[in-house]
Amino acid sequence: MSLLDPANIPTLITAGAGLLGMWGAHKISARATRKNAKEVAETEAFVRARAMDDRTIARQDTEIEDLKLRLKEVVGDNIDLRKRDRDHITEIDKLRTERMALVRKIINLQEQARGKPNDE
Repeated sequence: MSLLDPANIPTLITAGAGLLGMWGAHKISARATRKNAKEVAETEAFVRARAMDDRTIARQDTEIEDLKLRLKEVVGDNIDLRKRDRDHITEIDKLRTERMALVRKIINLQEQARGKPNDE
């Protein structure tokens, strides 16, 4: 029996159809595998990016809390410095008043030493 015998033609057609079916199934499977691999890679990349974002957000939250504490300290220091500044201004005003009183006394003493009458 030869392969081209009319009795073998349905077998050859069936075998050819089976071969085409297997080739098509292989192509579909390969395409699905590539698509699935791409989806897995994208999912893994998303998970890594999300984890990095979560770490960044946690780090920034910590930095914000540290900055809030530092801001409270700086505001407290600023309040203290403003109070000290007001106290110094008050002290300077007192010293100026005392200096003016001393200058008047010196002027009076100088005038008395020269023999001029005292205005006080």
